[in-house]
Amino acid sequence: MPELTPEEKRRIYEEEKVRIEAQKKFKGGNSFLNCCVGFFVFAGAGLWLLNEYDKAVRVERVRAAFSSVYTSPPSNNLLEKEVKDKADKSKVKMGEYKTERGENYLYVRGNVVNYSSRTVRYWKAMAHFFDKNGNEVDSAMTNSADTLLPGAAKHFEIMHSDLPQITNASMEVEVVDFRD
Repeated sequence: MPELTPEEKRRIYEEEKVRIEAQKKFKGGNSFLNCCVGFFVFAGAGLWLLNEYDKAVRVERVRAAFSSVYTSPPSNNLLEKEVKDKADKSKVKMGEYKTERGENYLYVRGNVVNYSSRTVRYWKAMAHFFDKNGNEVDSAMTNSADTLLPGAAKHFEIMHSDLPQITNASMEVEVVDFRD
């Protein structure tokens, strides 16, 4: 609840003072009349306080709504870094890979290649396995936090259960983070 101003405190004090004086006048008189006067004084003070609180809440809501409108734009350095990251991430690609069947497993072996000018600190690659109709049956992933220098390649191997319906696999690099 917002803090009361000195004027508001003074007004409440005066209302209470009037109420107390009215009670003293009617002390020996009609108790019903005393109750009515006291009720209306307290009700009036309560309504006034609620009104003041409601005003403060509305002001805060308006202030909050407009604060998001007037926030400063992101710095150009952050935007430039985001654009550069997106461009460089597209340069970390899946190299050659092949799928081989083992006794009970399917092996996908290949390389992730860094064609960017920046050092990669982490990458994640996904293998997608398909049936003869081209429907994805399953997927698997591999990742590495080993440093991948510009122009370098990193070998990977994914071992997956050999499901009879798998006829094809594809690979893609999904996540790349650079060392900056």
